[in-house]
Amino acid sequence: MPKVVNLALQGGGSHGAFTWGVLDRLLEEERLSFEGISATSAGAVNAVVLADGLAADGREGARDALRNYWQKVSALSARGIFKPSPVDKGNSDFGLEHSLGFWFLKMTYLTSPYQMNPFNHNPLKDLLAEAINFERVRGQTALKLFLCATDVQTAKVKIFPGKELRVEHVLASTCLPLLMQSVEVDGEYYWDGSYAGNPAIYPLVYDCDSRDILIVHITPSERPGVPTTSPAIMNRMQEISFNTSLLH
Repeated sequence: MPKVVNLALQGGGSHGAFTWGVLDRLLEEERLSFEGISATSAGAVNAVVLADGLAADGREGARDALRNYWQKVSALSARGIFKPSPVDKGNSDFGLEHSLGFWFLKMTYLTSPYQMNPFNHNPLKDLLAEAINFERVRGQTALKLFLCATDVQTAKVKIFPGKELRVEHVLASTCLPLLMQSVEVDGEYYWDGSYAGNPAIYPLVYDCDSRDILIVHITPSERPGVPTTSPAIMNRMQEISFNTSLLH
């Protein structure tokens, strides 16, 4: 007898590749099936890619779609500014402190994306449009999808259901406000869903029949020690803020 579960997928940038690994393993288990997925940011991308792959070619299609997407992310990153410098490659902690991308991130605390990126170029938009058939996602019935974004003006979580998903809905769920301009959807403006729902659980409780929820938690709630450098402090601040809604 198949076990039906719901999935809750957290956001966390490139840590979403960990979620890909979890999903790949779950898709190997024929005794497991999925009813609903509530997801935020990188989790939202994984959820939509999974749904598209399932609709195209079942479980193996979903595994292939996820693999292809993250390979495209890897290739895109290798050509971008967020790659290790020769100094970084020699560090034992595999950090990016000497990369061009790290210094760009420092600038985001002084200059807004409306100044740094006035034409609002977002490479993720083209990648999503290339990797995902959104018409097929909207038409699929295998999964109930709930993508989370944060309403900039009300601070409330916004849930985008699978039947209406377009590229801009996923961009809204992944919009980090220091890096990207807010995303407009139907006259409202949104930032990354991690601030208000990382992810929201209530759609899985009220809109799904399955009582079991598997949370793929990729942003650490607990971390030993007290950060003392500016990058470490900022990283821990984000981890705490991204977990607050889920803990509540």
